[in-house]
Amino acid sequence: MLAVVVVGTPRTLYVGLVAAGLGLVVGTILGFLAGFSRGATDAAITTLTDVVLTIPPIAVLVVIAAFFTETSITLLALIIALFAWPTAARQIRAQVLSMREQGYVKMAQLSGASTWRVMFAEMMPNLLPYLAASFMSMMAATILVATGLETLGLGSIRLPTLGTTINNALQASAVFRGMWWWWSPPVAILIIIFLSLLLVTLGLDQVANPRLRKRV
Repeated sequence: MLAVVVVGTPRTLYVGLVAAGLGLVVGTILGFLAGFSRGATDAAITTLTDVVLTIPPIAVLVVIAAFFTETSITLLALIIALFAWPTAARQIRAQVLSMREQGYVKMAQLSGASTWRVMFAEMMPNLLPYLAASFMSMMAATILVATGLETLGLGSIRLPTLGTTINNALQASAVFRGMWWWWSPPVAILIIIFLSLLLVTLGLDQVANPRLRKRV
């Protein structure tokens, strides 16, 4: 179990990092374009985001993951990333809509800066704490989804992860047989991961939101 946990924990974190990273990158780009450009671009991106949000991700992920006979951890992360970007895109669009009316943005536009420079050189640095907090929250969500799929037996079979370890324990009836050492270590590590990501998110949220900063 020690060997399985040592090998499986980094793989579970890898799925969360890849899925959350790709989802945040796509959501950030689309959110900036929708919030800054407005017009037809905003309408198209908003419509696409609303359509993807109405699709039940778990059901689609189960079908896609079941379609592949052997789902690698990278493929699983890519599948989860397909449904991870809409929430980030909607939240970042709302932030950009409020920031685009600020004085420094108007000055950059008057100085002749390009749209991409205004978005990613002037506005992006002010959103970095918010983006970091969103990344941590998205990483926790993607790890939860990946673990759920692996627990259902739709993850990698050859490579151990925390989710596949729980799946193996359930298939062997480890809970009813009193084999607590089989299922409790991955569950405990998942709890520690989620609590750690929650604490980091709360800390970054205090940095991003001045109202939440503690007064000295």
